[in-house]
Amino acid sequence: FQGTRSYVVLVNSDGDLEDSWLDGGDIVGKRISSDENDQFIKGYAKSNDKVLIIWKDQRAGNADIYGQILDFEGNLLLENDGLAIASGDNDQQNPTISFNSVENEFMVCWEDFNGIDFNVLCKSIDNQSLELSDVITLCDDPANQKSPDVYSSIDGSYIFAWEDSRNSVTSDIFYQQLKNGNFQHASNGIVLCDADFNQKKPQIDLYDETDNKYIIFWDDLRSSGKEDLTNIYVQSVTLSFDDSCTVGDLNEDGIINVIDIVNLVNYVLGIGDLTNLCAADLNADDVINVLDVVNLVNLILDL
Repeated sequence: FQGTRSYVVLVNSDGDLEDSWLDGGDIVGKRISSDENDQFIKGYAKSNDKVLIIWKDQRAGNADIYGQILDFEGNLLLENDGLAIASGDNDQQNPTISFNSVENEFMVCWEDFNGIDFNVLCKSIDNQSLELSDVITLCDDPANQKSPDVYSSIDGSYIFAWEDSRNSVTSDIFYQQLKNGNFQHASNGIVLCDADFNQKKPQIDLYDETDNKYIIFWDDLRSSGKEDLTNIYVQSVTLSFDDSCTVGDLNEDGIINVIDIVNLVNYVLGIGDLTNLCAADLNADDVINVLDVVNLVNLILDL
């Protein structure tokens, strides 16, 4: 009656509750925060030896994102009242979470209200040291970015998708990839779908391990203009396993600059050759054209 508390239990393969995850008494489960304010669980991710649980927390009078890490014995590994992953004067909400087995870290992203509109920000948590990274600005375009989803790919990179209203009053789906700490596409992401009416609530999943292919799907209201008629649409994204491919570095000299623009323009005009087509396909649509030139210019301006 004094607020919502968050508890977790561990169920073994026989369907029984593990005793080490039970606090005893009348309440079954392990309480993950000692703070006496509302906590609403929003997701979890599992590493090889730990579980990170995230929740929306109301202790500051507005929505923040907190987390708690437990080992498989049910021991709390962070502060008893939880770790403030995202907190500020305004609301931080609608988080998403993924564990990256290659980087051995968790990634958490969320909607962050700056007082005018929503941006999408992220932080990582190291699975060994439990240290929280600085803020990663996924998208801060002056429009609303909402409902993010993050997925850790099998090559160790991250895939992101979110709702974005920068192009109209309705929302489109935008996309970004983070590899080796570097964004692979233009700052603030690239369009994945900009059909008429709203595209909302993107989600990401793996569908082909051999070819490193992923599926991004979302609610789509394009069908007839009827506001409540929603269909499911999907797009495929294929990632390269080639670690030598640095998007934008067309001449592979380790520097992304105007020389790469010249090489790309010459290739698009048909008066030059490229040995690294992977680096030239900046929007990952398997076609190298003037859109890639635009994305490369934007990428260099943001470096």
